Amino acid sequence: MSIDLRVAGPEDVAPFMAALARTFGEAMRDEDVADWRTRLEPDRIFVGWDGQLAVGGGAIYSMRFSVPGGDVAGGGVTAVGVLPTHRRQGMLRRMMGMMFAQGIERGEPVHFLWASEAAIYQRFGYGLAAFKAKFDLPTPRSAFIEARPASGRLRLIEQEEASRLLPPVYEAWRATRPGAWSRTEAWWRSLLDDPEWHRHGGGPRTLLVHERDGQVRGYAQYHLHEEWDERGPRDQLHVFEAIGLDPAAERDTWRFLCDVDLVRTVRYDLAPLDHPLLHLLREPNALGFTVGDALWARILDVPSALEARGYGAAGTIAFELRDEGLPANAGRWRLDTGSDRPRVARTDDPADLALDTSDLAAVYLGGVTLAQLQRAGRVQELVAGATPRADALFVSAVAPWSPRIF
Repeated sequence: MSIDLRVAGPEDVAPFMAALARTFGEAMRDEDVADWRTRLEPDRIFVGWDGQLAVGGGAIYSMRFSVPGGDVAGGGVTAVGVLPTHRRQGMLRRMMGMMFAQGIERGEPVHFLWASEAAIYQRFGYGLAAFKAKFDLPTPRSAFIEARPASGRLRLIEQEEASRLLPPVYEAWRATRPGAWSRTEAWWRSLLDDPEWHRHGGGPRTLLVHERDGQVRGYAQYHLHEEWDERGPRDQLHVFEAIGLDPAAERDTWRFLCDVDLVRTVRYDLAPLDHPLLHLLREPNALGFTVGDALWARILDVPSALEARGYGAAGTIAFELRDEGLPANAGRWRLDTGSDRPRVARTDDPADLALDTSDLAAVYLGGVTLAQLQRAGRVQELVAGATPRADALFVSAVAPWSPRIF
């Protein structure tokens, strides 16, 4: 069957969302469509049509992403799906090509996504660039190694005040964490909105701020899930987001979350790999810390992407890059971080490393090393010692992390 794949118009959002909901087996409410309309850009929605029937598609958010030592314009790919009746007909491959072309035209050197099926996106040059962690901490085992007085004041606030206080804190924090992405006013409205159908059985959203010297230094958002049995309360506290601008604010916030009355378990599904609780708790194994994939990256423009970030040392590396999806990226490149800003250019010098574009994407945020990829047989070291030399350039002081799914 012939599928007509094209950029959507405003009137196509609802049928596109209906097709996506059917693909994922979910119900689509009018309120959900209205919420998506505020965040999606119609000229960045791609819809496949079989006659008058929308059969799938995908979309891109125009965002900025933090990278080690810098910030880059990027596309946040989202809402990708095809009806089961229209799979394996090349629609996704065509759409990825359209997304790549649009991203390059708009000056986006890199695209990011959260993958529901990672095997799909690796075919298109995406590499696993950041991880997420999950934990369920029993509060009776939440004692810290060292008890300290709070460094500031913790205060519960309402949504209206949160809409003023939280965005500047987040933006200041974002600059310190590779993988974090910019949020528009529409995004903040969506993230702070608390409709009952988004609570998954929990109570109303609770908003907490940490203040010191009249300044907000951190915040948290969470739901309480009430549960009782014959022995009393066994509430669960589900954290949606918790960040601090300094270690003291972060420590105080987590101490508060672990001490909420009636709570027996604190759960966090999207935590960073370097979460401070691993080093604050007397019993870190009580977290039940598990790791999964998070951000996948795709390099669209090699020199622009690599010149947008900072590096951990001064040096040069030459690499031979394979890129079947974007042949303009393929070939030999030289990265030089020794001048006032990094420079990337074509070179005829012998290559130090040979790698695929998905491998370059994986190390882009500094959360994966070339040594790890070399041990997996993915990166070839052509000059002895080139791998650790390159890893010294791409290193990040903190683990990349995206605190929310887009």
